[in-house]
Amino acid sequence: MTMLTLELSDTTAQRMNQLASRSKQSINDWISQVVEQYAKTVEMDLEQGYKAMAADEEMEAIAKEWCQGFTKDHTHEAW
Repeated sequence: MTMLTLELSDTTAQRMNQLASRSKQSINDWISQVVEQYAKTVEMDLEQGYKAMAADEEMEAIAKEWCQGFTKDHTHEAW
């Protein structure tokens, strides 16, 4: 487990303590749970976003064409 230090306003810290105590958890456990849930949500959003981009055949074709422009032989061109 990794230790993380947060700087929060007093108001935010008090509110977080209230929320943690309502869920009958320590503040550390509550924050860990919130952060883990957020990280999973972000990961799922990214995965869904990448799948949606890959399914967009028109944009994939444009991206491939753009990338292939970097692989052309430019040795004859002046810098």
